[in-house]
Amino acid sequence: MNVLIIEDEQPTAALLKEIVETEPDFLVVKTLDSIVDAVSYLARHQQNMDVIFMDIQLTDGYSFEIFKNVDIYIPVIFCTAYDDFTLKAIQNNGIDYILKPFEDEAIVQALHKYQKMVDSIRRKNVLQFQLPVTEKTQYQKSFLVQQKEKSIVVPTDQIALFSLEMETVYLYTFKGERFPVYKNMDYIESAI
Repeated sequence: MNVLIIEDEQPTAALLKEIVETEPDFLVVKTLDSIVDAVSYLARHQQNMDVIFMDIQLTDGYSFEIFKNVDIYIPVIFCTAYDDFTLKAIQNNGIDYILKPFEDEAIVQALHKYQKMVDSIRRKNVLQFQLPVTEKTQYQKSFLVQQKEKSIVVPTDQIALFSLEMETVYLYTFKGERFPVYKNMDYIESAI
């Protein structure tokens, strides 16, 4: 799984990379050290990331500014020296909140937590498709969704789940991507 690190302290970023890459399923693909760089990178490459490790206080401000400039739809593990941003972290895709200085085990546990979440979604999806089929029906093989100003095709076998949130249906992929789907749940149930 591809990991992005957003951390302005080089020794901490290097340590995080080292710890993350001790886990066989995880690879750090990029390390960034500022809000400006993070916004630019995520706007172009977010679809290639599975999880983000993010410091809160960066040299050019609080990392929450990133969320104001890019719609981040992948999980974030916050690593910070500050303990008073927990709620804000959860409101911004936070799945874990690790205080610095951290132990290696805290990082590994956060990765395992993320892995369990992904596995749980996959298991539920598999169970859903294991229901007996009594008649041969042609189902939709993909969904057309909007990402920023372009349309993308998401094959059905890459869809983890659909969720109805505030009267909008969202499609979630196994990579943790989230897209609005402009169809109602009745249509989706009949299509898949």
